[in-house]
Amino acid sequence: MKKIVVVTKKGIDPHKEGTMNFAKENMAFQLQLKKVYDQEEGIRAIKETEENPRLQELKDEMNRTFTIEVEEKNEAAVLRLLEEQGMFERIEADEKNFQNSNPNDPFFSSLYGIKKIQADAVWNSGNMGSEVLVAVVDSGIDVDHEDLKDNLWDDGNGNHGFNVINGSNNLTDISHHGTHVSGTIGAVVNNQKGVVGVAPKCRIMAIKGLDGPNGCGDATNLANGIKKAVDNGAKVINNSWGPGRSTDIHKAIEYAYLHGVVVVFAAGNDNNSVSASDAAGNPYVICVGATDSND
Repeated sequence: MKKIVVVTKKGIDPHKEGTMNFAKENMAFQLQLKKVYDQEEGIRAIKETEENPRLQELKDEMNRTFTIEVEEKNEAAVLRLLEEQGMFERIEADEKNFQNSNPNDPFFSSLYGIKKIQADAVWNSGNMGSEVLVAVVDSGIDVDHEDLKDNLWDDGNGNHGFNVINGSNNLTDISHHGTHVSGTIGAVVNNQKGVVGVAPKCRIMAIKGLDGPNGCGDATNLANGIKKAVDNGAKVINNSWGPGRSTDIHKAIEYAYLHGVVVVFAAGNDNNSVSASDAAGNPYVICVGATDSND
């Protein structure tokens, strides 16, 4: 199956059940529209939206954004039909995004990066990330990991994040990428176990938007994950995946920026240039590259 993203024009409200019927010549489709963004505001004040016209504009578009699943063989035909209806202001295929590959250095646990960025000097000044909530939009997290569990965010009901793929709280990390990234950010310090994170006293909120052994995810789910992190109080959002070229990803990044949230994207591990169309090249993003132990 393929997913198509549509944004309805203002004033057009799809059928209550979210179904639309299309027919032309020998083609007939009943299409199910599914909202992309969860609508709850979390702890974010509505007042912020009222005082920022651009934020209101973004939220309005998010409320009119849907996905439609179609069989791959029908994708081109459905795209043509949708374009002919005159009721959508944007129509595009949903983008696939992939996690950045895990480091393959068997001595990665030596943590030369911590030393290179002089994190210990910051720790010694009293800053270890306390009270900072970092959302990791990735492949989930091992909630029982001995070097992470004490730093996990909790929603008050024992949940440590959100699965935006299926709307649950199941954070099972099949590829282990999200767990690895979370450890780099916030592994517990001074517990005589594993490694130490850059901000070892921060809290980690896991947002599962990638799945499978290779960590693949739809742009619409990942965009919803970024919004969900913002609405639930994240101060920093880490994204170690790409390319993130879809309109929805860039809208979600701006939504976070307008809420004062720091958004970080990895440049990737393929030695490719980052372009303005990539999420990592967005002007509201801190793009992070990497060097080896010899710089």
